Amino acid sequence: MRVSHSFAGRKSFLAASILLAIGSVNAAEQLNQLQVSVTKAQMAPEDVQASFSVVTAEEIRKSGAKDVFEAIRRTTGVTVGANSSSIAGRKSIQIRGMDSSHVLMLVDGKRLTNTDSQVSHSNFQLNAVPIDSISHIEIVRGPMSSLYGSAGMAGVVNIVTKKAGNKWRSSADLFVGDIEDGDGGNERKVTLTTAGPLGDAMGIRFALEKSDVGVTFDKDTGFPATEMEGNEIEAFSTNVYVDVAPGHRLSFDYDRSSEDRFRDDPYYELQKHLAGLTYQGEIGGTSIDAKLYETYSDNYYVDSSSPYHHYLTDTVFSIDTVTEINESNQLIAGIEYRKEDYNKDYDNPARTDFAESVRYASIFVQDAISLMDDRLGITLGLRYDDHENFGGELSPKAYLDYEVNDDNRIGFGYGHGFKAPTVTQNADSYTATHGPTLTFIGNSSLKPETSDSYELVWEYDNGTSRARAAYFYNDITDLIDSSYVSGAGVFGDPRIFQYSNVHEAITQGVEFEFSRPVTDSLDVSFNVTAMDTEDGEYNGKALKQRPELFGNLALTHNFAPWDLQTTLNWEYVGEQFMDVDETDPVDGYSLVDLTFLKPVNDHLELRAGVTNIGDLRLADESPNFAQAEERGRFYFVGARATF
Repeated sequence: MRVSHSFAGRKSFLAASILLAIGSVNAAEQLNQLQVSVTKAQMAPEDVQASFSVVTAEEIRKSGAKDVFEAIRRTTGVTVGANSSSIAGRKSIQIRGMDSSHVLMLVDGKRLTNTDSQVSHSNFQLNAVPIDSISHIEIVRGPMSSLYGSAGMAGVVNIVTKKAGNKWRSSADLFVGDIEDGDGGNERKVTLTTAGPLGDAMGIRFALEKSDVGVTFDKDTGFPATEMEGNEIEAFSTNVYVDVAPGHRLSFDYDRSSEDRFRDDPYYELQKHLAGLTYQGEIGGTSIDAKLYETYSDNYYVDSSSPYHHYLTDTVFSIDTVTEINESNQLIAGIEYRKEDYNKDYDNPARTDFAESVRYASIFVQDAISLMDDRLGITLGLRYDDHENFGGELSPKAYLDYEVNDDNRIGFGYGHGFKAPTVTQNADSYTATHGPTLTFIGNSSLKPETSDSYELVWEYDNGTSRARAAYFYNDITDLIDSSYVSGAGVFGDPRIFQYSNVHEAITQGVEFEFSRPVTDSLDVSFNVTAMDTEDGEYNGKALKQRPELFGNLALTHNFAPWDLQTTLNWEYVGEQFMDVDETDPVDGYSLVDLTFLKPVNDHLELRAGVTNIGDLRLADESPNFAQAEERGRFYFVGARATF
């Protein structure tokens, strides 16, 4: 496959962000090996203009993370959130103060079904693949609609999976963790992977994972009251490639998972899969990446007097091309067709089912130009999405960065993002009843939610110390919510609400990142974000669950005689309003983790740690935290054998 290195002489903001995010003595080596794919073109980090972080497979193992959210929650600009009245301790991803429904989730560049928008209380995208099959996770902060269209208003999280190499490699990973006080929450996980060549022109990778996380019961009242739900997951992932000719590869991906969520009893059964066929090659000097894939999820709510399924299916065909016009000009262009289907089916035949679909057709182009002996970089992009209901949406992007001297760079970027209404929000035929006194109805006249985002960046890198500061501003308009239509809210006269474009919001703030080695064996890295938000629906009051200040400090020590790596993490989440009707914010809180990573030999790695050392319980800090609980003091051990 062709890999672009047109601008290899330029150090971009992305390169520094990755080094800051990794924050260890191996950072430079890992950066040199990394190829970024979320940009629609395989390229070296220094070739990209974006606010970006990366989380490596080693960091995921070391942290004890059980899903994608836990793996990335300490990266710059990412906060804990809940998309709609979080229940049972569920968390979701917010980027720069924008909702999880505005964050596009990808696996190897393929979009997942947007359950965060379609299913109440959902965080169902966070267990998309076995976690040990992840090579790294790419997080872009800022709108990506110029490349990906709808849902990329806040940014993109791209889960990049491992691929087969030229040698067979297998691994077995075991993870065991317990909460100290014995009120549940124990975790067990085993993952098996194998990957390697099948002759000179084929390769295959398999991953199997089974995990079990117990319910955490309420510390005040005990069973059956629940602070954090449990789950059982069985997941499978595979990738097969065939080199049909030199420089031309076909690959097939299939990821499937089965998950049960439970409190005192099972109440959600989730089935998900992603199946795709990809061609990558070069024709006439142009690199081509063509994908045909389907993502599907069946979200079955069983703990109800009238159980029902949410069926979501995205069918996507896309072609992305990369052409090196010359040594200082790279052109990326592509087309995409997507069909989104949604069905809500009740077990009770007396209830009314719902089924609807929507189609998108899109075209985009992006030109990256390097000038002034590679000191000035300019990226211009534009995408047009045609939606069969609301019409077209243009998403422009412009980014400029300038190398002031060998150590300093400055940059400025603008991007427009949008998120289309969900299938249910946009259908006049949709009706959802919640008991006899409350009804929600759709609206075919909805416009897409949109954002105009700006950022100003400074970067410093002298080869030892690295620092990065950014100011961001997001102006979000036409946010969709439900508006009162009629009704008294009594039996026979329910209150009726209709989805409407009702309000706007602003999020703005300053991010700062820094890393450097303190000694030959000790590294320090930290990031902090100070943020201000305004909710236009509530006279400029701060948006709920958006902390004013949040950040993370990491100290990593390498004890050479034992080949032992020790990491101390301190995460701070500042004061915030947990609901719109609160007059006083809840206080900030801190979480401290200590982890150890020890390679025993070339084939065995051991790890151990304790998270939330202070055993913080948010319910003890304020009742307003409600069910946005954190896991208590948690001890874990793990072992990974490779062969």
